[in-house]
Amino acid sequence: MAINTLSGNSLTLNRFRLLQSLFKGNTVTGADTLTGSECLTAQLTPKPGKVTQFNQVVGWQSSSYLAPTWLQVAAMPMYLNLLSDQQFPFSPLGLVHVENRVTLYKPLPVNQTYQLQCRLDNYRQHTKGVLFDIVLEALSNNELVYQGKASNLVVQSAQKGKATKQKVAESDTAAGSLMTNTEWHLLSSAGREYAAASGDYNPIHLFPLAAKLFGFRRHIAHGMLLKARALSTLLKDNDSDPVVANIAFRKPVFLPANITLCSYADANCTAFRLISGDSVHACGELQITS
Repeated sequence: MAINTLSGNSLTLNRFRLLQSLFKGNTVTGADTLTGSECLTAQLTPKPGKVTQFNQVVGWQSSSYLAPTWLQVAAMPMYLNLLSDQQFPFSPLGLVHVENRVTLYKPLPVNQTYQLQCRLDNYRQHTKGVLFDIVLEALSNNELVYQGKASNLVVQSAQKGKATKQKVAESDTAAGSLMTNTEWHLLSSAGREYAAASGDYNPIHLFPLAAKLFGFRRHIAHGMLLKARALSTLLKDNDSDPVVANIAFRKPVFLPANITLCSYADANCTAFRLISGDSVHACGELQITS
């Protein structure tokens, strides 16, 4: 596996290569034909202003520790550089983010420098195409302190070979007693506000007309905005604890929207759902491991 190092703390996006990659065809039909790609590395020192902006958008209260999803957001240029690499056989356009998992082995101080490693991994067949993971790991003083895993689906019209439906949620039935029931109102501008804070300017999240070009009736909320807001609520009294948080995205949230965060606790974990009416938009699990 080749190792490329992104210089300094800039995590510079190769925009020309990204533009070229948008015209790739999603023609690979078997996950067994795919291999891992290069691993990108970079050094990152959070900028307090960017951290504060992100916290305000997602509701994270701590000024001392990074929100659990912040490093994945900061590493977005690394993600895009991997997806636009010639070794990656698909177009980044139209990838569906179906699941996201973060593991905080230790709290992440804002005033810390992190060594990031990012790679593509675990290609596998799905009934609708091919799934793969974008894996991000962060080290502090040569100790692994964080891992983020974003599972993405390449949708293909015809999938050859035997495909197994993937389980993208650890539990589809929330267990335990009702603990919280929090109402959110997401404005039409929520996607633009999160884009400004995260750098994710995917047009499906910005304006209705732009989203319609990609087959949506209106623009939709970022999945990672939903996860970040859920964790900000569920961890408001535990912002420095090691955690494992998994979420599966089920249905898009069209903006503007009224969303209810329902969470259920048992002895080992908290299960949560994001719902509106009879629709379940996302479900997940949170474990505090300290």
